[in-house]
Amino acid sequence: MRNLAFALFGLLILNGCSKGSVPQEKKRPLSFYAPIMNSSEHFENAAQKLSELKVVTSAQKYDMRYALFDNGQFYYEVGNLGTGRGEWKYRDGYINLFASRHFFNLDIDVWAAAAEGESLEMNFMDRFGGNVVGAETVAPSAKPLKKLAMPVKEVL
Repeated sequence: MRNLAFALFGLLILNGCSKGSVPQEKKRPLSFYAPIMNSSEHFENAAQKLSELKVVTSAQKYDMRYALFDNGQFYYEVGNLGTGRGEWKYRDGYINLFASRHFFNLDIDVWAAAAEGESLEMNFMDRFGGNVVGAETVAPSAKPLKKLAMPVKEVL
């Protein structure tokens, strides 16, 4: 019973944590994010042709790849987490990526890394708290991207 109470308390605390707000100097108009967008005509084949798309990536905390499309959707690959699809929205100077998942939702904010320039950062929560990691845009290429570690499938 005591362990259950601690677990519920921990969930309440974690639920109350936020990713933080976007510093004013890092907010940009929607046009700032145009260079990372792909045409929606490529969305359905994103998993098979990811290397041929513009991809926002980071390996600072986790191996992550996100291909954003001009129809408000995105495809993701995250090492040890898997792949999936979600929706993005522009909000007051940044882009929020959201994907509903079985155990927890993927919820990441993308914004400018500095007051000037084209660099990006990603802001997200994991089980240890808030994270801000640098991100880069990988240009389309015919060369395949390196394979990421994917979750082990349980065989029953």
